[in-house]
Amino acid sequence: MNIEDLKDKNVVCDGEEYEEFKICVKKNGVIFIFLGSGRFETDCFELSQVTFVDKKKFNEPWRPDMDEVYYYININGEVMNSNWHWKPWDSNLYEMGNCFKTQEEAEIRAQEIKVYNLLKNFSDANGGENIDWSNRGDEKYYLYYDVLENKFSINAMKYFKDIGLVYFFSEEIAEEALRRYCHDLEKLRSK
Repeated sequence: MNIEDLKDKNVVCDGEEYEEFKICVKKNGVIFIFLGSGRFETDCFELSQVTFVDKKKFNEPWRPDMDEVYYYININGEVMNSNWHWKPWDSNLYEMGNCFKTQEEAEIRAQEIKVYNLLKNFSDANGGENIDWSNRGDEKYYLYYDVLENKFSINAMKYFKDIGLVYFFSEEIAEEALRRYCHDLEKLRSK
């Protein structure tokens, strides 16, 4: 086994996978593996006690190639296109999540932003900015689509705050938001 080949590997020991490890060769030629970081003194195993597996590889998000056409949403909410040239403008759009492979993807995202902002602005105008997340006793209400019932509904959360959800101060406010923006939500769901 070539030690250089181990840089793309993780160590598995006792059913647990470790990304960080250190290899130590003792004077008598025995190879030891120290697992984890900051705990090297305690988690020491002989080479025969561990296995090596390939590190998990994840796909990178799509990014246009040089001169490739991409789509973005302009300040008026309109979908535009441009060619990628690695300019600051291109990179800024990409880093803000405003760089799409197709016009349809950009149009869907524009509609998602519109609906999110309608709901967020309504929530904020009706106490949403004052929701106390440190109070685990108060329910915080949000809208969701129930695929089994095939309809939008309201649910409540006490202390888990999901990323990207709009929360409402009361169930009554959430019901009014659903009534007011049901058409916009339905258009979004159908895409």
